[in-house]
Amino acid sequence: MIEEKPRILFGVPEAERTEALNRLAFERSYLRDSSDFSALGAITRPELLMQVLQKERDPKKIDRLLNLIPRRMVSEEMAYEAIRKNSRCLHLLAPEIISKRIAERAVREDPQAIQWVPQHLRTPEMCLYAESNYLHLRIYVPESVAKGDNIYSFHRRVDQTLRQPLDYAQYKILYTGGSVVVDDVTTRAGYVGCCRVTYDRKKDEFSFQQLTRQQEQTFRAVRMRKTQRKMKL
Repeated sequence: MIEEKPRILFGVPEAERTEALNRLAFERSYLRDSSDFSALGAITRPELLMQVLQKERDPKKIDRLLNLIPRRMVSEEMAYEAIRKNSRCLHLLAPEIISKRIAERAVREDPQAIQWVPQHLRTPEMCLYAESNYLHLRIYVPESVAKGDNIYSFHRRVDQTLRQPLDYAQYKILYTGGSVVVDDVTTRAGYVGCCRVTYDRKKDEFSFQQLTRQQEQTFRAVRMRKTQRKMKL
């Protein structure tokens, strides 16, 4: 019967869905026609489901697959393969299957995925990256991260000091002791203008070096070229 109608596998108790029955249903549906997902929700052999996830490239099909496959059948490896193809389907995974690498991959591709990341996996870097892209994602930052001594709380200090937000890469550079050029800087001491900002971790203080006119012109020219490239993309 399964040979003619693969969906009949749904009617077979899970304990009785042998490897042979799984393979028969798989071969008579998806392997025969890759658009036939009719029996995939009944398949209990992870290696067969993984085969489908590895083959498919269309994000919409990955989303559909995760809606069809029972959550308990999705392994960490399968979940990572799915997120690699479609980062927007993190909400379809069981929270307990979401690992550090899955969470990081999903948020890197789609910052809004942080809302589906279990709290204990929301690192300071991840929270900063998400918020730097979409300010409203601040509500998903755990209190332990917001109040801890880390790059996330550091970025709040930077914003207060410079009175303007930076991008994620700039926060990382400053946090690791590097320097960044920032335009229209105003501090408590007054207007600084276009300057090079440096953070000394040992002294725990910021320093500002005003750019020469030529350096400022070069900075603005480079920034304009970057903006134009983004617009073309």
